Amino acid sequence: MSTIVKKKRLSISIFVKLIAGYFIPVLFMVLLGIIALSKSSSGLNENYENSTNQAIDMTANYLELVLETAQAEVDQYSKNMKLYNYLAGESIGDLTKQLAFLDEIYQSISSATTANKFISNIHIIPGKDYNVFSTTLKGNRGFYELLKDSPEGLALQQKNPIWVGTHKVIDEELKIGEGSYIISYMKLIKNFDKDYGVLVVDISKKELTEVLNQLNLGKGSSVGFITADGKEIVVSQESQELQEISYSDQSFYQESRLSEGDKGNSYVDILGEKYYYMYHKIGDTDAMICALVPQKNIVKQANELKYIVSIIVVLASIIALLYGAKISIGISRCLSTINKKLKLAAKGDLSVTITTKRRDEFAGLVSNISEMI
Repeated sequence: MSTIVKKKRLSISIFVKLIAGYFIPVLFMVLLGIIALSKSSSGLNENYENSTNQAIDMTANYLELVLETAQAEVDQYSKNMKLYNYLAGESIGDLTKQLAFLDEIYQSISSATTANKFISNIHIIPGKDYNVFSTTLKGNRGFYELLKDSPEGLALQQKNPIWVGTHKVIDEELKIGEGSYIISYMKLIKNFDKDYGVLVVDISKKELTEVLNQLNLGKGSSVGFITADGKEIVVSQESQELQEISYSDQSFYQESRLSEGDKGNSYVDILGEKYYYMYHKIGDTDAMICALVPQKNIVKQANELKYIVSIIVVLASIIALLYGAKISIGISRCLSTINKKLKLAAKGDLSVTITTKRRDEFAGLVSNISEMI
């Protein structure tokens, strides 16, 4: 005689099934929120980086135009034949004409500095037999022989023209404060192989600093203008630490100066924090504009969005689960009541009545069962 053994299936209540039915879409909603948040955060970070890069590029292009304009102002004197003849010792007329010519040069360089706020001074420095033309001092004898042996003078012999951050011999001879200018353009007054002097234009440190001050990249950021010989202006936004750093001492700056590209960017570690570093080389001046922006500034918007989306997803999940639980509990209670009454009726008690406060399909089911009993 064989015995049939029935395996008892695991009983899962409707309540559990309904809760699971609500919970699964909630999980997908959370997953969708995470994916959307990741995509949007990446896009926000990229947009922030692009906007700061564009700001640096626009500033660099503007400064390039400023320096080219100053250079053109001085270059015109290298084509002045009267100036060549005067410095070469050739006659340019009688004494009256010579004095008129000298006054014309003085008036011209003075007008140039007045018309262009970025030009702090212009100098035409001849040899010791002639007077210097300068917007600082009048009557000084030329000192080209002395200047020629200085570091900037030797560099000028190798490459003509050049941009330099300092010219100590000129500063000493003309009593110029090094802090009054940030970069200078120097060009030889030369005819064939003969040097007659040097043309110099100084760019105002004050005005260039004002340009950098207008470039607001956010709290804790820093912008610097650095010449090829290491002279620099650093402007920071509410960051004393960055105000005191020297870009030219940083390895990432040195790498960018040696790079072949005109501009670039990367993330660097400095002062124990991560920063977004950008640089842009300014034309043929060998100067660079650089900037550091805290990474936390870049991800700030993404973090704010993450916080908002997280709250919305959590609230939506809680509401969905609570609503699902309410429906599930109502259905479960109704079915439990019906089941209890039917058990009593099955035992012979046909006086049982089934009532419900529900107004859905279960109300009809309860009514039909009551009539059947």
